[in-house]
Amino acid sequence: MVYVDILNRKNMLQILKKNLPMFHDIEWTESTDSTNTSLIKKIRGNDIKTPYLEGTNNQLAGRGRQGKKWISNNNDLTFSCAFNIKINPINLPSIAIVAGISACESLKELVYHNNSHLSLKWPNDIQWDNKKISGILVETIKNHKRDNCYFAIIGIGINLNKAIDKSTDLNRPITDFSEITNQHIIKCEKTIQIITTISKSWYKDISLLEKSGLQDFYERFKKIDYLFGKRIRIEKEGKTIQDGIANGIDEFGHLTLKTISGVKSVYSDNISINYKNDCSD
Repeated sequence: MVYVDILNRKNMLQILKKNLPMFHDIEWTESTDSTNTSLIKKIRGNDIKTPYLEGTNNQLAGRGRQGKKWISNNNDLTFSCAFNIKINPINLPSIAIVAGISACESLKELVYHNNSHLSLKWPNDIQWDNKKISGILVETIKNHKRDNCYFAIIGIGINLNKAIDKSTDLNRPITDFSEITNQHIIKCEKTIQIITTISKSWYKDISLLEKSGLQDFYERFKKIDYLFGKRIRIEKEGKTIQDGIANGIDEFGHLTLKTISGVKSVYSDNISINYKNDCSD
């Protein structure tokens, strides 16, 4: 399990600080309501310098997109990173897709074998075949000290062990890192490797997004796009508002659909996506 006792937590922090010298500080707690919420409070209280990483053994009130709960226990890995980014407000949605691309590619790097099964379901759910292994929540806060500058708080939850229990509770297919890597249990050393790889990737790609926008991410997304070519239905408040064939992302990171009236972008956060496995009628 990912549970880290006091002694191991100190050792883990030492290793993470050595692995991630670009981060101003790294914190790992026994428990917290939400690592994203905790970082937001620190930012609003001017208590931290970014980049900053915070993780926890037990997330008691984790949050997902659209206000959904993220059910977490000590078989999960949960942590958040805060970054400062200068970006036009109209491009803020692109942060979520970049965070998803980075994390998915990082897990592919760590899985080694059969990593082609890992993909990104727009905007930021990571799948192993048809099973979810990880979810990401991105939140932004205006930095009033600089024009067009924002704090981006990126939180991730990764199932490490015993996902079958969560799958039963939620009545939907879920997998975990131990299953996809054929390891009986994910130990602390592997946990540190996952945190390091994803955090470095986020740091690098947030800087790339700030510098060049999404132009360097289109091809990367195409390689891991779970929805591409699938017939999907977009629902809001239980009503279908759009349907078509998934066709990648636009310049803002919005999902695009091929419809009978042309290519349309999906940009609302408060939506649900239902899909078929092919584009047949």
